[in-house]
Amino acid sequence: MTEPQAGAEGAEPSDAVPVVPLGPTDGAVGRATFRDPQRQARFARDGFVVVDLLDATGIAALRRVWAEDGGSARPGFHYGLAADGPERRRAVDRAVRPIVGPAVAELFDDHVIFLASFVTKAPGDDGEVGEHADWTFVDEQHAVTAGLWAPLQDCAVDDGALVVVPGSHRFRPTLRGTPDLGLDFDLVRPLPDRLRRPVPLRAGQAVVFDHRLLHGSPVNRGTDVRVAVGVGVKPREVQLLHHTRTGPGLAARYEISTDHLLDAPFGQRPAGTPVALVAHDPRPVSPRELAIAVADHRARTGSSGRRAARAMARRLARLAGRSAEPTSAGGAGPG
Repeated sequence: MTEPQAGAEGAEPSDAVPVVPLGPTDGAVGRATFRDPQRQARFARDGFVVVDLLDATGIAALRRVWAEDGGSARPGFHYGLAADGPERRRAVDRAVRPIVGPAVAELFDDHVIFLASFVTKAPGDDGEVGEHADWTFVDEQHAVTAGLWAPLQDCAVDDGALVVVPGSHRFRPTLRGTPDLGLDFDLVRPLPDRLRRPVPLRAGQAVVFDHRLLHGSPVNRGTDVRVAVGVGVKPREVQLLHHTRTGPGLAARYEISTDHLLDAPFGQRPAGTPVALVAHDPRPVSPRELAIAVADHRARTGSSGRRAARAMARRLARLAGRSAEPTSAGGAGPG
């Protein structure tokens, strides 16, 4: 997500708004995302899975929607939710939902689409998207939302395929929103390549990722525009939320609907009074914390854990110019 546009609708938080803590969690939630238990287990472990989403008919239908939307004329990276006006956002959302809806109903455990848009990248040196995690759309102590990223053509790494950081959804509990609300990774950038996993896909496949997962994409070195559809899904019964930073370690929580996402300027504070102020940990991610998180994920996947974490900690410490040594392969702690 990019920086929100200037301007702020809605009321400032007041003393009457309750302050609630962002409770501890190891990244696991009780509410299932997928119907299939094995797919759910991989999703909970890694933060993403690859699924078959669209057949040839669905791909062709989405390409027609994209062509009618004038997508081929846009340079660089283009995310419709952030760059388009309300009328275009609504037209695309309305056209995409019935095409991908049947697959969503089959794959997910009573989830609904709350947003659909195109995510395109023209060939050239512009358009790299650094690793980031998408906004916090629900109370993640109880459920998570997921993003579906599905290219409408075969998509190799050089075409600008999605790149993920497996297990990064299990960092400390976070709030992501506006303006620039989220985990600070400045102390550990650039992330080592060994942490990043490109996910090349065939046309019609999709990466389904936990919105807490770090992800991005390189520039498009191919010859054609990389066209992908991006869809957000949530449990049917769960309330959509948006969070805005109000001060260090504190964010206002607003209840919203899809109408706000489609109609308001991207990142604008919702109208009305927040339902809560949420206290969270604003400290930057340290090399030690990242190394412990890496070890934890490798232990979950059965690969070498503590030794790899120590080697990674030394590498990250050199990058950050500070000493860092993990003391445990368990959950991430303060740096």
